[in-house]
Amino acid sequence: EAVARDATYAEAWEALASAWRTLPTYSDAIDPQQAFNEALYAADQATRLNPKLVEARSVMASVAHGRGDWIEAERIYQDALSIDPNNTTLMLWFGEHYREVGYIEKNLEILREALKLDPASPPLQTAMGMMTHVGPDPQTAQDDLLRIWTDTGFENPNAWYGIWHTHIRIGNYEAAEGWLAQSPLPINETLLKAFLDAKRGGSTEMIDQTASDIVAAYEGGFEGWFAYSLLDQLGKTDLALSIAEQEAATGQFFLSVVMFDPMFPEARFSPRFEPILQRLGYIEYWNRYGPPDFCEDRPAPPVCVSLSTVE
Repeated sequence: EAVARDATYAEAWEALASAWRTLPTYSDAIDPQQAFNEALYAADQATRLNPKLVEARSVMASVAHGRGDWIEAERIYQDALSIDPNNTTLMLWFGEHYREVGYIEKNLEILREALKLDPASPPLQTAMGMMTHVGPDPQTAQDDLLRIWTDTGFENPNAWYGIWHTHIRIGNYEAAEGWLAQSPLPINETLLKAFLDAKRGGSTEMIDQTASDIVAAYEGGFEGWFAYSLLDQLGKTDLALSIAEQEAATGQFFLSVVMFDPMFPEARFSPRFEPILQRLGYIEYWNRYGPPDFCEDRPAPPVCVSLSTVE
């Protein structure tokens, strides 16, 4: 509305860009690519009117990040932080960038610094919980996510998934099933309950059938990252990689960070893994900025050997 009243109001364009950028996180009614296009247009209008607007620059970086242009995203984030190094929203998004490229420790470092500046921020606290719930103390991370959910009312899909995922990691399948009803977005409860039944100790036939149902759901529009993660957790590495290949063939794999789950390294040892990374732009990025954290695993995945041979 502000933009409609005054098309020269740079800050209004900047706010519109940020709104479009975050919309896919809170609603599945909008196509992420449409949101990226709208966000980029608004950010471009804002920076044309006022080149010093840091948040508009960060939206541009976020769009580049969302499209898998990791090197361009890195450049824009670094430039924006040089202008406003204490902008916690920018720090949050830059941390997400590092998470997506497999730099877990760098992400945690940025989040810690941002939380020193704004310790009560629900988005920052949620981001920290999402990172630590896959670490050595998932219960504490889940407690933190539940506290944020309950005390602040910050009921976003990321927090919901982190809580649900942690229930599964610690083997609390009853709680995981009960938590399905709390999802802020529509979900396929039938599929997810079947997944939980398979994880509880289902037969080989049940696991195979559930995996087949997940693939069918993906072919019908179920999110690729979610399908990959479920199949990975069921030990269906080949099927998970098939989904990653289909996503990579489009040039983009939304939330492809699921391929770097520290609890499920099997896919990273497949000969199919490196070509997927190549198509998604990871290899070019890592050759410039260094290997991801999973290359510290022993034994290291084959792609890490390839990276280490690049001069």
